[in-house]
Amino acid sequence: MSFTAYFENYVNWNVVIHVDRKATDLRVNVKAQGYAISCQLTCEDSAAGDKQIMSASAVNDVNLGRVCTGLSSLSL
Repeated sequence: MSFTAYFENYVNWNVVIHVDRKATDLRVNVKAQGYAISCQLTCEDSAAGDKQIMSASAVNDVNLGRVCTGLSSLSL
């Protein structure tokens, strides 16, 4: 048995399961809760103070400028 939530809500099912070699059906009360997590990723330019909202459905290009790694610096 699996459950995939498509909306935020409580659900309750009464499931009847037929079991081989058992005289009566098995009755199970199943309760579940669907929930959604909303998140947003932003990238902020510390020099200009501009904020860019990153898209989950597209490629996001981020220019890191000059990056210092240990003793050397790389230009990306």
